[in-house]
Amino acid sequence: MDITADDLADNRDDPNMQVDQINYSTVNHPDNTASYKKDRKNDMKVNMVNNQSSLLVLPEDLMAKVFTKSTAKTPRNLFALCELWDFAGQKEFYATHQAFLTSSAVYLVVADMKDDILREEDKPKCSADFQHIGEYIDFWFDSIHCHRAADERASYAHWEPPILLVFTGKDRYNKADFKKRKKELHDQIDKVLGYQSKYHHLHDEFYLSNKEDTDKEFEKLRFAIFETTGKMKNWGEAFPLKWILLEHLIEINKNHGKHFINFTEMIKLAKHPDINIIDEDELLFVSSISA
Repeated sequence: MDITADDLADNRDDPNMQVDQINYSTVNHPDNTASYKKDRKNDMKVNMVNNQSSLLVLPEDLMAKVFTKSTAKTPRNLFALCELWDFAGQKEFYATHQAFLTSSAVYLVVADMKDDILREEDKPKCSADFQHIGEYIDFWFDSIHCHRAADERASYAHWEPPILLVFTGKDRYNKADFKKRKKELHDQIDKVLGYQSKYHHLHDEFYLSNKEDTDKEFEKLRFAIFETTGKMKNWGEAFPLKWILLEHLIEINKNHGKHFINFTEMIKLAKHPDINIIDEDELLFVSSISA
């Protein structure tokens, strides 16, 4: 959920919101010019017009619109609605990743086999940060470890959320060289992560070739994702129906061109008769776990 500039503009009379509005306009721009202020004002007008052109959609019978099929005969705990998120690998986007990471996920960390996994002290002096894909792995394990689900490891001796490490480019190596390179990478992983708590997020490693491997090899990865997900503590966990309905109502509005929703509009959605979330603290909590 985004609190937008429109939301700030709507609440300019509120003293608390006024402080936020001032911070918003000056952050990272200590030397504001008249030209900048004019451009920003025009951008805000365009955003406001684009968003207001799409009013909130509030279907009368939300239950019927969301649940179109009976689930009475569906085996419990076998199926769940999952989403695939592809995070940008460029370092410029790293600051945004934390907004989307969650403990309720299985992570695939993908790296090229040809790149070494190095500790900070082992990197060449002339090497820039995150120069090679292999150097990202330590960073990703740190980031995911910050979202661990509990202070104790799961019963099967792993942290949640789980990580599957996927190496690509297997087709560059013959059988003997592949075996040698696989051992090198495994040893590097142990050296970089082996004595740290974050290492226990790693559930398995896979080595694949997009050019030569058959569907059978990729099916092994799919099954590992399925099996790993089924072991997570939150698999099959029940959520209040009103939370699910609110998430679907947001999606319905998104499909109707509502590109962002301010908190005032979110409150209106939550007051739909089929949802009826009145407590704002509960609404903020639902928004945080739906991110």
